[in-house]
Amino acid sequence: MTVSSVNNSVNFKGQFVINNTNGSQLPSFCPHSKIARKLCNDVFIKISQEKQAEAVKELERLFPNNELNQIYNKIVKDYGIENPPQFVINPHDTRVGAAYHNKTNSIILNPAMISDSKNCMKIKFEFESNGKTITGYYPALDKPGEIKYVNSEKSYLPIKTHLEKKGIKSSIEPLTDNDIRKTVILTLAHELRHAYQAQLINQCEGLGMYKLLKEQALEGRKNLIDRKITELNFDNQYKTYNWSKYPTNIKYKKGTDEWNHINKIYDATLHYTPVTVDYKKYITNPIEIDADSVSAQYLENNYPELCNSPSKDIIENLRAKLN
Repeated sequence: MTVSSVNNSVNFKGQFVINNTNGSQLPSFCPHSKIARKLCNDVFIKISQEKQAEAVKELERLFPNNELNQIYNKIVKDYGIENPPQFVINPHDTRVGAAYHNKTNSIILNPAMISDSKNCMKIKFEFESNGKTITGYYPALDKPGEIKYVNSEKSYLPIKTHLEKKGIKSSIEPLTDNDIRKTVILTLAHELRHAYQAQLINQCEGLGMYKLLKEQALEGRKNLIDRKITELNFDNQYKTYNWSKYPTNIKYKKGTDEWNHINKIYDATLHYTPVTVDYKKYITNPIEIDADSVSAQYLENNYPELCNSPSKDIIENLRAKLN
């Protein structure tokens, strides 16, 4: 699959795209690591145009010769996405490392997640269990496939103290290029899973992105006049969305197990809570659980050399040690 065939040309200079932020959107990716929390929360410092250029240059170094675009298109093909989202390199929302926007069917990657990661470190642990020495990098225990990052020795010290009390030795190491490559690829696999979720919705009898986007537009509009105006204007607005240009392809009929599963995805998308509003609701949303699981498995299957998260057995041993 060539770049031109899916229209996913990456603009490394940072294409500026205005996205409609009224109403809900399909979720933005925010892994439970220090890197992405810093990107997603208010503590994220807006980068200047000069820093943006540096970040893009670093992204090109890590993924030379259009490799990032090739990886993106491979995931699109492997997932079976029929109408691939546009891929844009752009710090549109400086709080977010990456996001899938369902109205525009586009994925935006903020290159600052690359430059920001240079300040982060991973935690190496070691402890004895049943006469064996177990070592590895401390995982994000609530997220598959990820390891925990800290952005300073100060933020590491409380963790070190806690681990020592449990008989676990630890130290910190700077992130490698492979660590950062892993973060980017995992991010893309996660966001493209959201694009696939949107495709499933659009292929369901009685559902579809037209209905979802209309319900999202009406969500929270309590004023009856405002609601009616929004409803009357929606058809014209929908014509500006890419979904209106895609062919109708109903694959899932009402009453089937597949339809019932996708209907749950529909509800979870409609009633989605962003990470910046309620972290617990965000992390337990079925859409995020699905995207986390699928992207972690995709990385393990396709990029095993980048997978530095401990095995399930080691994580279980670690959990037992911590409890």
